[in-house]
Amino acid sequence: MDATPKTKHRRLISPKMEGAFTPEVLKMVVEDSLGSEFQPNLWEAFDDAFADYWDKELGTGTWFYFDQMAPFIYEKMKEKRILVSYEYIEKMSKIVLDFIEQIPGVILH
Repeated sequence: MDATPKTKHRRLISPKMEGAFTPEVLKMVVEDSLGSEFQPNLWEAFDDAFADYWDKELGTGTWFYFDQMAPFIYEKMKEKRILVSYEYIEKMSKIVLDFIEQIPGVILH
């Protein structure tokens, strides 16, 4: 039995809408894709780690590597004692990046 609460319905979210690249919108995208809502501390820890990686890696103009992002986020979450599987972090990361790649003007390659 899955104890994770399910979202009631999928929300219509477009990467082309104004404000698509915000933590609130990214959270909705991930929740809808996974079919469940997060405990606030899980999303906050993920979002903080994602923002750290984004700022440190892309903010300095370096190349972006997905295979380095998920381990970075996973380690940051472990430091905060948020224990989730690496595979779950990888899945969340992929959903976020897939959505961000669709936002006009954002280039990850």
